Amino acid sequence: IADRAALADECRRLAEAIRRVASPGEWVLTGTGSLGATIGTPGGYPASLDGPALVLVLTWLDAGVGTRGAWTDEATRERDPALARMVDGVPELGPLRESLAAALEPDGRVRDSASHALKRLRGELTSGEKHLARQLERWAAGFGEGAYVTRHGDRFVALVPAAGFPRRRAVVHDVSGSGQSLFVEPLEACEANNRLLEVRAAAQEEERRILHELARAVVNAGEALRVLEET
Repeated sequence: IADRAALADECRRLAEAIRRVASPGEWVLTGTGSLGATIGTPGGYPASLDGPALVLVLTWLDAGVGTRGAWTDEATRERDPALARMVDGVPELGPLRESLAAALEPDGRVRDSASHALKRLRGELTSGEKHLARQLERWAAGFGEGAYVTRHGDRFVALVPAAGFPRRRAVVHDVSGSGQSLFVEPLEACEANNRLLEVRAAAQEEERRILHELARAVVNAGEALRVLEET
C-alpha cells in the first residue's frame, strides 16, 4: 500500500510537471554542474572546494531562491499543489548564500571586501608595488633609454645594459638571453621588495583562511545542500 501511495504521489507530480512545462514562465531552476559531486560525501572535506567550486555551490543556492520565488503566487500553488509542496521543502540557506556571495567574485576569486585584513593587505600591496615601480623607474633612467622596470619572480628589478654596469650598486638576479643586459635589484630597493613579499604572503594566507572557512560552512550544510539538489 505504501508503494502504491508513493507511486500515486509520483504520478501526480509528473502530471503537474508536464502541465507546468507547457505553461509560460520559469518554475524550477538548477545550478551549474553537480552539487553532490562538488561537496563530496557526508563527513568528508573535499579538497576541490576552492573558489570556483564554492561559486558552483552558490549557483545552486541562487537556483533555490529563484525556484521558491517562482511559486509565491497562490493561483500557481493551487493549480499544482503537489509541486508546490516539493518547493516548500527546498532548504532555506540564506546565511550561507550571503556569505558566499559577499566573499567571492563570479570567477571564484576572493573579494577585497571578504575581510578587513584582506582589504588592508591588498591595499598595502598595491600602493607598495606602485611606489617601488616608480622608484625603480627613476633609478633605471640613469642607464639609458633601453633600461626599464620588470619583475624577476616576485621581485621588482630593472633591466640595464651589462656593459659598464657597476655590480656593487645592485644584486644581479639574471642575465638576458643575449648576455647584453642584466636583471638587477638596486640595494636601496631590497627592503621594499622584502616587505612586498611579506605582504603578498600574508594576503595569500588570508585568502586561504577565508576559503577554508567558507568550505567548512558548505560541508556543514552538506545534508541540506543534497536535499536542495535532489528536489
